[in-house]
Amino acid sequence: MWQTLRFTLGVLGHITAPVASLEETTPLSSMDRWICSRLYSTVLQCEQAFEAYELHTVTSALYSFWVHSLCDVYMEHEAVWPRMRGNCQPTQREVTA
Repeated sequence: MWQTLRFTLGVLGHITAPVASLEETTPLSSMDRWICSRLYSTVLQCEQAFEAYELHTVTSALYSFWVHSLCDVYMEHEAVWPRMRGNCQPTQREVTA
C-alpha cells in the first residue's frame, strides 16, 4: 500500500484541485474503464458483506482489489506509466485493445 501511495503522491505532486463534475472523471481508456468496473464490484461486495456482518469478506475484497487489481494490473500496465508522467499519448497496445 505504502509504495502505491508514495508513487501516486510523487506523480501528483502538489495538485490539489478538486474535480468539479462527474464528466471530468469519465474514464478514457479501456484500462481506466476496467479499473472502475473492478472498484464498483468491490464496493458492491463490501456493501453486501457489511450488511451481513461479514467483516472478513470486506477486508478480503479490499485487499484483493488493492493488491491484485490496482497494483498488479492497473499500476503495472504499460499504458498507465506514460500518462502518470504527463504524456497522454496512448500506446499501440492500448489503441488496439
